[in-house]
Amino acid sequence: MTENEKIVNELIRSVTYASGVEEPILPYVGAKASLIGILFLYTMANLSKIATIENKDDLLTMEMFRSKFFNDGKFPEDILSYDEDLLGKFLSIFEKKFNLPSGILEINSLKKYLQDNLNTLNENLYLSESFHLGENPLQIDYQPVLTDLINRPQNSKDTTNTYRYYTNESLQQLVAKILDVNKTETFMDCCCGMFSSALHNDAAHYIGIEQNYDMAGIAAMILIMCNKKFDLKLGNFVESEYENIAEKIFTDISYGADMSKIDNRPYGKNGDAYCIENTVKALKEGGTAVIACLGSVLLKQDSSKKLRETITRDHLKAVITLPSMNKDSGVNTHLIVLEKNCHAKTIKFINASNFEIENQKRLTLKDSDISEIIGCFKGKKSTCPAINVKTDDILNSSNISWSPNQYVWCDKSVITRTVNEIDQDLQASYKELEGLLYSKV
Repeated sequence: MTENEKIVNELIRSVTYASGVEEPILPYVGAKASLIGILFLYTMANLSKIATIENKDDLLTMEMFRSKFFNDGKFPEDILSYDEDLLGKFLSIFEKKFNLPSGILEINSLKKYLQDNLNTLNENLYLSESFHLGENPLQIDYQPVLTDLINRPQNSKDTTNTYRYYTNESLQQLVAKILDVNKTETFMDCCCGMFSSALHNDAAHYIGIEQNYDMAGIAAMILIMCNKKFDLKLGNFVESEYENIAEKIFTDISYGADMSKIDNRPYGKNGDAYCIENTVKALKEGGTAVIACLGSVLLKQDSSKKLRETITRDHLKAVITLPSMNKDSGVNTHLIVLEKNCHAKTIKFINASNFEIENQKRLTLKDSDISEIIGCFKGKKSTCPAINVKTDDILNSSNISWSPNQYVWCDKSVITRTVNEIDQDLQASYKELEGLLYSKV
């Protein structure tokens, strides 16, 4: 077990369990948010350098916060009973510094984090010992801790659909390898939730869109702790009008999106279609996007068929079908890969739907299977069933299907054979039959 894993395990134990209790006393989604809040406060307590000498009011606020809210590494017992004004001023410094929407690091959430965890913090200084208070927190490697923390599965007692707020870790790994974001590019997550995708992609700048106020606040905490340059936008991506703002985009379509304001638009309440269309608009020329969806948009015979026609002709690169990566749906997960104005002559369809889920609690794939899928996508020899279909053949079909099941069958008995290998065997069989026929004559 690595040191980072030990830190996460201790964090989870200290917040979710009471002494001597085997079952969690705090639903895990609540613990997840609280833990991130605690880490954030420890980080902020040592960032007085943000408040420059030129801005004496901010500097005074930082020093007052440090003196009132921290005393020898402990939180004061009366932290919940006083000085909301100071908390508000303290948080506004970071909203200005990191260009956050005003109020996104809101006072009541921080007070709740402290209230839920005050006794534990004062009894156990593990955090301060592990994260070396007194050093610059932004030099500490928070990223592995947060990645592990976010990826942990929710407890069965959780009533919150946490899958809406962070993406399955196997999907994160696949998407990061497909997008291959570099340090000069802008990376955008269109339904960012906790913005866990930022922990898997190393970009110059991060843009996140999230309609849930609390999740956007947690995303801001994570990005600040990981020293990312970012912009968070509060809103519903279904209704967005962003154009040409990112080279790389990930859209994990939110199924809790509010569709009430789009009745008069061309796709009715088909949120998948709006997300696909808006993703293309937000992409810069030549940029790459990956869209995760449950698949109804791949085959719908409504107005989204016209959208598939346009996307196929101009932007579609590949479609990948995976096993179900969502415990609540039970249906296949699909990745739609786009490259703006690539005008591809062929589209790659990869059918990995029969690949086994290695960890049923976390719904993750084997590392070897992830490597096979990525190798197949990049044109390397792979055991993953796939086929390249001519774009014109798709456009000339009756339904303009994006379903890999229609083009390549995923069966255990043929997983180890590529299309080229099967073709070579057929040619050899034809020659053998031809030889037998002529020999009888």
